[in-house]
Amino acid sequence: MKLSINFDAFKPLLKDFFSSPSSFLKEACQNSERAGASKIDITYDRSSRSLLIEDDGKGFDDKSWKAFFDICTSGWDQDVVSKQKPFGIGALSLLVPSESVVVWSHNVMEEYSDQLLTDNEFETTRIYTDEPYHGTMIGLKIKEGFDIHCVLKEINIIFKGFTIPVFLMVVNYRAPTPFQ
Repeated sequence: MKLSINFDAFKPLLKDFFSSPSSFLKEACQNSERAGASKIDITYDRSSRSLLIEDDGKGFDDKSWKAFFDICTSGWDQDVVSKQKPFGIGALSLLVPSESVVVWSHNVMEEYSDQLLTDNEFETTRIYTDEPYHGTMIGLKIKEGFDIHCVLKEINIIFKGFTIPVFLMVVNYRAPTPFQ
């Protein structure tokens, strides 16, 4: 027998896996910190409702891509797992506030959307790029109705105690995004 998930029932519960609306952002940035990033840049474009999270960490290799999309599997070493207890739900956590997600690391971009949960399948679209991205860039198209402004107002609280700096920029013009 193979374990299956009723995605129609699971999707509404997804937001309950996290303690607050800002949990997705903290989870993504904790992964950046664990990957050895020296800083994290977060940019929010109000006009396109897109959020970019960029770091200069080691990025994804084949093993970490697999772990990122494998629920309840952590790609981190045993020391990180025993001390920090990562959730292993990275890819799904980004769907809490988003209708679509793009993750770019090295010369690979993975795209997926919340439609995948509705279709009862979870497959991504993989694109190989000529230009590598050093580190990881995550682009989120924020859902209508998700209060991203409340999350961004709490940025100093969310990242209190982080060992690396986290920078936020909010722009009011249409900037290039991965969603064009």
